[in-house]
Amino acid sequence: MDFSDQEVHTYVAKLTKYQMIKFIMLY
Repeated sequence: MDFSDQEVHTYVAKLTKYQMIKFIMLY
């Protein structure tokens, strides 16, 4: 699979956002 830099950045942003939400939910 070939990813562009923008797609990777979007994926990382979504993953970080999900982890932030999960952290807030646990907190």
